[in-house]
Amino acid sequence: MRALLDDDPSAQVACLVEARMEQAAREAAGDRVEVLPGDITDRRLGLSDDDYERLTAETTAVFHLAAVYNLAVPLEIAQKVNVEGTGNIVEFCRRCEKLQRHNYVSTAYVAGTRKNVVYEHELIMGQWFKNHYESTKFQAEVWVRESMDKVPTAIYRPAIVVGDSDSGQTQKFDGPYFMLRAIGVSMQRGWPIAKYGRSAAPFNVVPVDFVVNGLLAGSKDDKAIGETFHLVDPEPISSGEVFTLLSQLYANRKPAYTVPARPV
Repeated sequence: MRALLDDDPSAQVACLVEARMEQAAREAAGDRVEVLPGDITDRRLGLSDDDYERLTAETTAVFHLAAVYNLAVPLEIAQKVNVEGTGNIVEFCRRCEKLQRHNYVSTAYVAGTRKNVVYEHELIMGQWFKNHYESTKFQAEVWVRESMDKVPTAIYRPAIVVGDSDSGQTQKFDGPYFMLRAIGVSMQRGWPIAKYGRSAAPFNVVPVDFVVNGLLAGSKDDKAIGETFHLVDPEPISSGEVFTLLSQLYANRKPAYTVPARPV
């Protein structure tokens, strides 16, 4: 948000936030930022009629980042937020009189269990998915793609997003940070540090500022419209290598043994 405002001194930003986050959002907003409590699962985004009509008349660019990313999310919630919510945003975009760009944030995992090269035009191939997060983000991206002949859109697919690359600051201490928790427990109890399973899977992780910079670059480039961008590490290391690296940096020692996947 700050980068958008810095880039264009005349820009005005409207942020749609959950009602429970309204106060925190207002404290962080600053000048030229309008905070609007809303709900993307509502057909009119939980906005008043006046606000909805005003925004559809004035909005030139939409950044859609809202989603439930919890890998254990129940299907009903994921469907409501990730799929129906995306549909409501697409409908909002179609109503916008001056819209120049819909910047839609998908995920690098929309291909599910498919392997090798997966092209955008052949995304729907009856594949399976590991969880409801992947399956609903797939459905949402399909919906967005079907609207691209009417809504100018660029799609961004980030990998696993972690904290800032300079400060390390993060808004969510989950996902890959659970590795640090496991290492921390071993340190507190004086145990040798253990790795889990074969740990051979690629672990694609990117810092949040890399994703933000990618979004900003695409949002300013007319050639990005109609394109899909993978915001990922092109040469990811394995989950085992990530765990070993974190163990060395956090505990100053390597894992001492491996616990097989079945007992875990």
